Amino acid sequence: MMFSRVILYIVLLLTAQVMSAQRSENLDNPAQKGVCHCGVFEEGSDSLTTPLIEKMPNIVMTKDEEGEKACKNLCISLAEANKKDAPKLLCAALKKDVKNLKVTIYSHLCGEKWLSTGKTSTVPICCHDGLPVECIEELFNQSQSKIVKKT
Repeated sequence: MMFSRVILYIVLLLTAQVMSAQRSENLDNPAQKGVCHCGVFEEGSDSLTTPLIEKMPNIVMTKDEEGEKACKNLCISLAEANKKDAPKLLCAALKKDVKNLKVTIYSHLCGEKWLSTGKTSTVPICCHDGLPVECIEELFNQSQSKIVKKT
């Protein structure tokens, strides 16, 4: 299973690099290029400045509709490839107790705004002591918000 995810990731990276190279070989202006970023934000978040997790596949794409679409598709593919490990990765990154968190995947090209990929988690994520746990009310106070600072 892990081997197939590694192969998928390599194929995705190579495909994105080839697509980027083909589209940008005639672009000499660096302002027309950007590095693709993938970010995980809390669903419904009003602030799209700092993602909960951010990954940069380090692939340069054109700053146009085609580049945005390629970046979006790359982020969706990376999220799908890591779907099984997502709760563990999120809990480790947050280092906080979390109750019923749902996240949305965003993409952006360096210097541009974050754009939703339309992919949102379907199952709520709960974390305790940096590890994913079953979402059981006994672990959390009723009045706590989704992302909770430990006392």
